[in-house]
Amino acid sequence: MPKKTGLTKGGTLRYDMMPLSPIARVTKVAISKRGGTIELPIWGQALKDELRAHFRDMRTLECEAFCEHTANEGSYVETDPDTKDRYGIPVVKMTIGILESNVKQARYMGERGAELFHAMGADEIRHGITGGMSWVLQHGTARFGKDPKSSVLDPNCRSHDVKNLYVVDGSFMPTSGGVPTTLTIMANALRVGAHMREAFVKKEL
Repeated sequence: MPKKTGLTKGGTLRYDMMPLSPIARVTKVAISKRGGTIELPIWGQALKDELRAHFRDMRTLECEAFCEHTANEGSYVETDPDTKDRYGIPVVKMTIGILESNVKQARYMGERGAELFHAMGADEIRHGITGGMSWVLQHGTARFGKDPKSSVLDPNCRSHDVKNLYVVDGSFMPTSGGVPTTLTIMANALRVGAHMREAFVKKEL
C-alpha cells in the first residue's frame, strides 16, 4: 500500500464477467450512477430500458472490492429487550460501527478497480459505495485465542466457558483481513473436525 494514501491496508479486487441472467442482473441494473452520484433504485419503464440496453448493447464486467472491517467498540451483538421469537426468547440485535478509515479503504480499492477498466477502454464505468455492511461473509463475535479474558474460543474453536461447545463459522475470526473468507472458514471447520475426532478417540470430549 503506497504511503501517500495514508492507509495501512488495501484489500482484494475480484473481477467477474456478468452472466446474462435477468434475475441476477435486475438488482445491479436497478441501481444506477448518474452524474457521479449513486441514486436510489430505478423502477418501471426506466428499469426496462436499462435492462434492454444491458442485454442488447453491452457486455458487462464487474469488479468487487473486499475490504477489512476493523473490529471496534461500536460493533457488538446483544439481545433485543423488546423483540422475542415465537418461543419467547429475545432475538439477537447487531450494532455495526463503521470506521472512516474503512470507508476510505473501500473507496481507494474501488478507484483502483475503475483504473483498470479505463485502461481496458470501457465505454461506461460506474463505481461507488452503494451501502453499508455486507449481509454475507460476516466475522467476529466469538473470536478465538489462548486467553479467556480476550477471546471466546480456544485455538481449536472450543468455548472457554461451555464444555464441548465448538464454533466453526466466521465468528472465530476477528476480521476478514480484507479477503473473501469462505475457503478459510471451510478449511478451519475441517481442522476443528479433525481435532474433535482425535479428542473423542482420547475420551477428552
